[in-house]
Amino acid sequence: MTRKITMIAALGLVVVLAALWSRQRATRISAGVHAFELSDGKQVHGVLMTLRAGSYILQTGEQCLLLGLDDIRRIDGKVPAGAALGADRKVLFAQESFEDISDSGYVEVRSTWRWRNDGAQVLDQVDWGLNAHEIPQLQHYRVIDSYGNELGLRIEDDATIHGKRVFVALRRPVLPGEEGRLTVVYREPGRLEREDGEWIYRHVGDYPDDRLVTRSVCLPAGAAVVAVRPQALYTVTTAGRELVVWRRFFAAGEQLPWEIRYRLSLASR
Repeated sequence: MTRKITMIAALGLVVVLAALWSRQRATRISAGVHAFELSDGKQVHGVLMTLRAGSYILQTGEQCLLLGLDDIRRIDGKVPAGAALGADRKVLFAQESFEDISDSGYVEVRSTWRWRNDGAQVLDQVDWGLNAHEIPQLQHYRVIDSYGNELGLRIEDDATIHGKRVFVALRRPVLPGEEGRLTVVYREPGRLEREDGEWIYRHVGDYPDDRLVTRSVCLPAGAAVVAVRPQALYTVTTAGRELVVWRRFFAAGEQLPWEIRYRLSLASR
């Protein structure tokens, strides 16, 4: 007997429904913000969350730091007792997106997400919804599994979200206790805006469940970064192009606009 998991997309982000990990749902942050002294002497204020055993996320107002036990010297002036760091929340879902802004102005998105089959049955199919504003993505929509297989899609109308539902049969089912991974590839036309001679990339995060998000945006050749909000984890040059990388933990329902303002040289226009 096989078991199906259901996924939905909200504002272009694929979300595993709470039923998949209902027994593991993390509680809301109860202790709030703490003062941290890190092993390098840096003093920050933020919220600590458990990523996995011995690995933690420290979310400050602008940064998302990935830390081990040895990276944390004091919490609220006290030396933490081993692994008992008092993290009030456990991160259960991580998503990584790579967005490539083409010279033609569209944005190609590759979004990878993972889940763990904690049930007793094999998972052989997944499905998720696309809201009405996401339907144009289907023109170039592809789903690739962790083995490089491009998977067949079945698209149906979904009146509950006024959009479409995507059904994907897995070439390699996910066995109990295993982790599954899929990458969704699509194009988003019309994402960029123009204002006062600058180009603006903007995406609003709006997440219905807790998640750690890493978003990487590669600007067109010849682009010069003017401003990045919120503060990026890295802004680097690779293969002659500017790459902006964010990482941030989002609590359920939290919204935050990612924004890059850049100018194009005359030669690249």
